[in-house]
Amino acid sequence: MVKGQGRFQLDKITRQFADPLWRLNNLYYVENKEGDKVIFKMNTAQEHLYNEMHTMNIVLKARQMGFSTLIDLYILDQIMFNSNMAAGIIADTLTSAQGIFASKVKFPYDNLPGQLRQANPKINDSTTELKLKNDSQIKVGTSHRSGTLQI
Repeated sequence: MVKGQGRFQLDKITRQFADPLWRLNNLYYVENKEGDKVIFKMNTAQEHLYNEMHTMNIVLKARQMGFSTLIDLYILDQIMFNSNMAAGIIADTLTSAQGIFASKVKFPYDNLPGQLRQANPKINDSTTELKLKNDSQIKVGTSHRSGTLQI
C-alpha cells in the first residue's frame, strides 16, 4: 500500500457518508416494479424534487414517478444519520400506511449494511413505528396530532 493511501480512503468514505445525496443513491435497497431487490438510484423526476426541496413542499403527484419512495427514503436517511428526529408519514388508510411503511421504510432499513444497522439499531419496531437507538423515529398513520415532528 502506498503511504497515505489508507488516509485518503478514509477521507473519501467520510465525505461520502456526510453527503445525503450519496447515501440515498448508494446505501438503500428497494424493490423495483418487477419485485427485484435493487439499490435505489434517483430517476430524473426524483432528482429534480430532491434538488428543489425546502421546508414546505407541495408535490402535484403523478402516479409511478417514485416520489413516495424518494420522500420515505429521505425520511429514513434523516433519522438514521441525525439524533432526536421525529418524522411522520400519512396515508389515506391505516392499511395503506402500514404497507408503505413496510416496503418504503422497513425494507430499506432491514437491508442496510450490517455495520450501519449495528451502529443505530431498532429499539422499537412495529407496523406503525420505527424508533432507533439515536432517539429518532418514524411513525405512520392516517393523521399526526400530537408531538412535534421535524419531518
